[in-house]
Amino acid sequence: MTRPRALGTLALGLAAVVWGAVLLGGALHAAFATRPVAAVASAAVESATGTELTVTPSRGTRLVAELDIATPSVQEAPVGETPRWHARYRIPLGYTVRDGAGDVMLREDVAVDWRDDSDDMSGRLRQSSLDEQDARVDADGGTLTATAVFRRFEAPADGRLRLAVTRGADETYGAQVTAVRYRVEHDLGLHAAAVAGGVFALVAGWVAAVVGFVALLLGDHAPPAAGAALPVLDEADAARVRWLACGCHLAALLGYLLPFGNVVGPLALWLAARDRHAYVDEQGREAVNFQLTMLAWYLLAFALVLALVGLVMLPALAVFQFVMIVIAALRAHDGEAWRYPLTVRFVR
Repeated sequence: MTRPRALGTLALGLAAVVWGAVLLGGALHAAFATRPVAAVASAAVESATGTELTVTPSRGTRLVAELDIATPSVQEAPVGETPRWHARYRIPLGYTVRDGAGDVMLREDVAVDWRDDSDDMSGRLRQSSLDEQDARVDADGGTLTATAVFRRFEAPADGRLRLAVTRGADETYGAQVTAVRYRVEHDLGLHAAAVAGGVFALVAGWVAAVVGFVALLLGDHAPPAAGAALPVLDEADAARVRWLACGCHLAALLGYLLPFGNVVGPLALWLAARDRHAYVDEQGREAVNFQLTMLAWYLLAFALVLALVGLVMLPALAVFQFVMIVIAALRAHDGEAWRYPLTVRFVR
């Protein structure tokens, strides 16, 4: 790769990294930023029927219920030697969302209830998320505030909503709701596209930046032409050349100690010894290309962790990388022209 092309690849990679960081940062800010709220009810009422609201048109909207709860039922949480107690409650709640014309957009019957990891969740209705604050609980019961966030839906084009909420009694644990506050959060963006684009830009950017940086370090160095005459080596020199080639592969194990050491190790040894012999130059270049390829695969696997695919890819890649390094080192020590499988030859 020529110097101008290497500089262009490096600059493009860094620009992609910055753009990916901006996309992800914007998505995170949008996910956690305070959203506009349309009030529904703020009293210990059992229902809010036919409340009319105006929200941001054609944007994400969701109902949030904040309940102050007093309960006589608790369960001991075995944490260390000090007994701790968790309040138990199960508050049935139903809500119906209609558009301005009165057509039903969303209807759900859910339960705002405590979460026990040992519970069998099959067949139970739950809200999308639950947060507990200000819990004061002992062996005789306690109080807390539970905030439940329900399913997100898209507001109609005119932004007009009619919301009906009903709340039932806790017939399971006998908990009482002393106050309830409903609100509708709106103007919620869809962040999946920004997250996906940001992750892709970060992955592609890091790979391009590393490739450009390595190519820039190499300059315009070209390997010896095929078939070029090589100096005649005695047995001691031949052994030294094989060990240097072997070392280029084994230097990748530095990645277990230092970040990016799997690339830096082979690259440094190759740059220092590539002029010793064409065989060292060839095997060092092959080692660097393999580690750059593995870096690209690792970044892709990290990007796919949220889709669970990455959780399978990461250990598989680690085993494959270690096995290939060992095989390459042994073959290089024997003087074979080893070529890694599934490798992109970034540096030629």
